[in-house]
Amino acid sequence: MKIAQKNPAFTVLCMVFAGLLVLAGCTTTNPTMPRRGFHGGDSGLATGAGAAVGSRVKSPVTTEKVERFFIEIGVAGIDPLTAGQSHSGDISGGSIFDDTTRSRLKREVYLKPGNWKAHYHLGLFYMSRAEFEQAEKSLHKAMEYKGSPRLLYNALGTLYESMGNQEKAMDFFKSALDLKSSSLARSSSLVMMNAASTYMRSGQLNKAEKLIRRADLTELSSKPVFNYNMTLILYQTEQYDEALERIEKTIAAGREDYLVRYTKASVLVKLNRYNEALETFGQLKAERPGDARLYKNMGVIYELYLGDMARALQNYVGYIGIVGEDNAGEVTLWADVVRSRIARLGGRTTGSGSTTGSSTTGPGGSQ
Repeated sequence: MKIAQKNPAFTVLCMVFAGLLVLAGCTTTNPTMPRRGFHGGDSGLATGAGAAVGSRVKSPVTTEKVERFFIEIGVAGIDPLTAGQSHSGDISGGSIFDDTTRSRLKREVYLKPGNWKAHYHLGLFYMSRAEFEQAEKSLHKAMEYKGSPRLLYNALGTLYESMGNQEKAMDFFKSALDLKSSSLARSSSLVMMNAASTYMRSGQLNKAEKLIRRADLTELSSKPVFNYNMTLILYQTEQYDEALERIEKTIAAGREDYLVRYTKASVLVKLNRYNEALETFGQLKAERPGDARLYKNMGVIYELYLGDMARALQNYVGYIGIVGEDNAGEVTLWADVVRSRIARLGGRTTGSGSTTGSSTTGPGGSQ
């Protein structure tokens, strides 16, 4: 294919979409005050009435949906244009998926209307731009022209997951896993990861872990996108030590983007390594001073875990300043509670931190 020869980076377009984590996630709000818990990154484990406290911090999902979506999903798979060579990568904000690519892919479809790969590539492009209706049309068109079932089922499962239709997404993932033979059989590990992520978001954690453990026995286990997905499932199943190992593998493999570090800080909180978590959140705050959820996270840690009322108040006020008083919700009350504590301490701003009644939800909870 001449396009691939002219632009080696174009081969990324042939990759299979790996697991969608997070966008929706199960979320909870906590009506109880002033008890509150730290809130992590992206998968969103709901806490029921029997849990101590629900999550508090805003999820990456709500503020940078498209960017977060593709950072978490990543791309990994088999490129049929390069003799089965495996690839992994990240298409969040990449120049590969710019408007020039749109024109090139549409031209390819025009020149080869019966070539399923052309429609498949265009479908992946539309997914990268969150143009989901167009992506759906292109991927189904690729199916009409007898495209690779496993690749297309996997891509469609990821697409419907991103559109919030988990039931339909799982149908496609199951169809992909049911295929007994294929020239791209190795890509089944990607489907396992995607399906595991869907199970996780629907609260079926046992099924999620079973599938991700199966995928961990394949060559996919060395890929950063896999280890990130693995981290989220381990977080939700409260296996925090291994979760930290996996997120560190992700970083060691060259994936040290914003969300990955945010997730690592969430895991560190669960391991009671508060100062390390604060250091990471502080670095992220320096990069994105307008990210309100960082101020909320840090405020909770300073107040409940370290007993530093001055810094807790400073961060709560910072959060309110960004989102506005009308949108600050319970954080306004938290700030008032901290002010009262400072007054009772006679102006002293440090005291005994307490974690009584607090809980953490990890990568993925909502505000």
